[in-house]
Amino acid sequence: MKIPLILLFVSSVLSAIGFYQPAWSDIVLISVPIAIASLLALVFVWGRKSAPHKPQGSRRPRTKRPRKTRTRPTNRNAKWVIIDGSNVMHWMGGEPSLKPVKDVLALLKKQGFTAGVMFDANAGYLLGDRYQHDDAFSKQLRIPEDRIMVVPKGTPADPYILTAAEDFNAKIVTNDRFRDWVEQFPQVRENGFLITGWYRDGKLHTSLL
Repeated sequence: MKIPLILLFVSSVLSAIGFYQPAWSDIVLISVPIAIASLLALVFVWGRKSAPHKPQGSRRPRTKRPRKTRTRPTNRNAKWVIIDGSNVMHWMGGEPSLKPVKDVLALLKKQGFTAGVMFDANAGYLLGDRYQHDDAFSKQLRIPEDRIMVVPKGTPADPYILTAAEDFNAKIVTNDRFRDWVEQFPQVRENGFLITGWYRDGKLHTSLL
């Protein structure tokens, strides 16, 4: 603090002499920059002193991120299966129909499974030329609405199906191989994780043993 004051005083005096004494005019080239530098140093020091003191140990406490919660089935003893509705509804000759979905639901119920069904947003348009939400499919499939999901428009159903299967520790009924999602959901490579199906002589067959 003292050194900048001394330099400011001396350089100011020399600058004044240089301005009023032509013989000393060259000294202004040195004294003026020193005066400016000293003034800036004083401003910096005063600014630090006037700033509020932050006591040690007053760091803002870190807040923990909330843990990711996952939906779990109400009945933990149930054997869950997720049906890829938009895939299964094409199992009979390729034309969209809810009959294959109903057949799969009946087979799974007979095998002791509890099933949820997930559709792409355009499923209703393919089946009936209009958008259909969860409640519409619930009535047609005769299962509770909370076991039906039509994914939001503009988003693929695949990640929803795979996440639901992960959360419910469930298998998936589909003929899709989910190749675009293998890296994120490596369980699709596990034997038996994907239950495939087909029709022969009008009768449903699946890889489910």
